[in-house]
Amino acid sequence: MPTTTNFGWTTPADTDLVKDGAAAIRTLGNGIDASLLDLKGGTTGQILSKASNTDLDYTWINNDQGDITAVTAGTGITGGGTTGAVTITNDMATTITAAGDIVVGTGNATYDNLPIGTTGQVLTADTTVSPYKVKWASVSSAGANWSLLNAGGTALTGATTITVSGISSVDKILVLVEDASSASASSFIRLRFNGDSTSNYYYYGIELNGPSTYAASNLANLSIGGTTQLTFGGLSGSATSTLGGYCLLSGCNSSGVKAFNFAGAASAAGNSGQNGNIGGGYYNSSSTISSVSVISSTGNFDNGKVFVYTSAN
Repeated sequence: MPTTTNFGWTTPADTDLVKDGAAAIRTLGNGIDASLLDLKGGTTGQILSKASNTDLDYTWINNDQGDITAVTAGTGITGGGTTGAVTITNDMATTITAAGDIVVGTGNATYDNLPIGTTGQVLTADTTVSPYKVKWASVSSAGANWSLLNAGGTALTGATTITVSGISSVDKILVLVEDASSASASSFIRLRFNGDSTSNYYYYGIELNGPSTYAASNLANLSIGGTTQLTFGGLSGSATSTLGGYCLLSGCNSSGVKAFNFAGAASAAGNSGQNGNIGGGYYNSSSTISSVSVISSTGNFDNGKVFVYTSAN
């Protein structure tokens, strides 16, 4: 008897006569022809694709169907392609040749490997280095670069307060007082910052006094908290007594306290009442320093100079 294939094609039975067998073969051929109709057609490069879940239901489609039609290598990527197994390589990764290397830009969409520096070096910008514009360099110990703010110094004459202003964006200030004297022979020579006469000055150290004979008070504890100025020392009472002193102030451009150390003393000039101080402390103000003032406690200055040096670091 006739049999049916997996695709529904009827084949002749073994007992079919020649006439009936021919008809059966024709039926089989027509079934196969109809089933394979979808295999006809198509153009060069197309591929055969299932059109549905139905057996032998195909259609011809272009080869670039789907989400990805080609893999194209961009900047930093090599490889790619449109057929077969596509391999891409990260060129930036292969640019690195040793541990610690870094990749730096050398131009528009270009880069290169910069080998690691030595222990303790830091990466530093340097536009003279081609093509990287950066380099590994040892850390420099940037010392203070002092410059004199008031060229030639400012004369201490004609007033009880002499101010040097124009200070801006500096971290350190060095004030040097040279041969200061006053019309009042027993005046104390003092220092203020920003003209501040409030109780923001705190300092500690040694007070030195010069009486005619030794006394315990010759060497005293200097402990001044919350006063209105810093005192270098006092003149001896002699008209020719002069005072010299210095003050180094740090943190001048910050909003915190400013630390200082200082020393000052007057000459005896034939007398025995001179006074001097050596110590350190801080100026308790959030304001940045813009001026320093040298002050005679009584009487106008009649001699001397003040020099103000500044440093940004």
